[in-house]
Amino acid sequence: MQPSIAQLKKTENISIIMFFILLFMFPKGYAIGALIILLISGYNVYKKQITWNQNLSLVMLSFGIIQLPLMVNLLQGTTKISEFDVYSRLLFFGVIGAFWLKNKPNKTVMVISCGIAVIIGFISLCYAHITGLERTNVNGLNVIQMTTIMSALFAFILPNIMIKNTNLRYFIYITLAAISSGMILSLTKGAVISLIAVVSVCSLFFLRKSGKAIIAVWTVMLVSMLITSLLTGGLFLQRVEISYTTIGQYVKSETYSDDELTPPEKVFSSSGIRLEFWKAALLLTKEKPLFGYGLYEASARAIELANEGELADIVKILPEKNYHFHSIYLDALGKHGLFGLLSILALFFIPLFIFFKNRVESKHSAQSGILVILSFMISGLVDMSLIGKAPIVVFGILVMLCVIYLNEKQINKLAQH
Repeated sequence: MQPSIAQLKKTENISIIMFFILLFMFPKGYAIGALIILLISGYNVYKKQITWNQNLSLVMLSFGIIQLPLMVNLLQGTTKISEFDVYSRLLFFGVIGAFWLKNKPNKTVMVISCGIAVIIGFISLCYAHITGLERTNVNGLNVIQMTTIMSALFAFILPNIMIKNTNLRYFIYITLAAISSGMILSLTKGAVISLIAVVSVCSLFFLRKSGKAIIAVWTVMLVSMLITSLLTGGLFLQRVEISYTTIGQYVKSETYSDDELTPPEKVFSSSGIRLEFWKAALLLTKEKPLFGYGLYEASARAIELANEGELADIVKILPEKNYHFHSIYLDALGKHGLFGLLSILALFFIPLFIFFKNRVESKHSAQSGILVILSFMISGLVDMSLIGKAPIVVFGILVMLCVIYLNEKQINKLAQH
């Protein structure tokens, strides 16, 4: 007996709602939610409740291209099969997307679920800040991963602030206040830059329609950031000042410490660490420009360069299996050469092409897709926005949701009644 369309949609909506709610609830919450989505999608593939289109093919092409540099390094013997653990998760979205395309989830429900996830993330950051923020573990996630995900979730819902559903608009403003405050609480500069970039681009979308909406969005964001910064004693602004000083000192070939108890010549601030790792990535790219060293040889070679005096000793701090260069672009260059960089760009620009092509017919969904990609691209400039399993799963889910809603006229009439 085949399940009815109503039953399929109900089950599908519940599985996605559970994913977003579990995302920041507890460690591995995202994994439980993703597994439920995959099992339900797999069952419906078996029941032939699926369809396919060109947009889905292009997205899956980008999800496949990102695997290629790893395959090259595996053949070269410079990496291990375990390095496929993160990006290979994108391949499962062929099954998920085929089911979602046939039986589209309710867009209003998705928007509300993403907003709830952002608010839960904000509450988690508040609790972490009160109890002592441990940047490597906020409900099982690194704080950079958490804020990257929050920024992407908000990017997905922001364009819907222009719809006629007043209650949903107010909910999005509340979500904006929560994420703006959360970014300050996280003390993560890359996340703040990503959020500001998302709001800036979305303002361009609104420019011809509603100047009032633009003013409201910027006012809520800036006021929330200012109040949170004042309530936390200006800790975020202190980190910005430290970064500014560090960059100035680094340019002058001096080291700098933000720890008054430690001699300045021995410690870098977080910005100084990034600059030194970026330098390491560029040196490795110069030595092996096409396919790079691979994960394990890249870390070994960077440590060798530090021992030779070409790099500071700070590049030795990361364990071999988690070695990265604090930027998804320079990390791809340092480990996988130009081929790796091109694969990262393909992961972003192929979906961007799809969304840009549909920007008129499917305005809100295309705008959401553009902003989601932008949020990951911007945060990836200074952080490893896609290094973890949770961010890559969220990336896949949000991109796939935006793609399946394209060319659906009823979506742009979202919740008007």
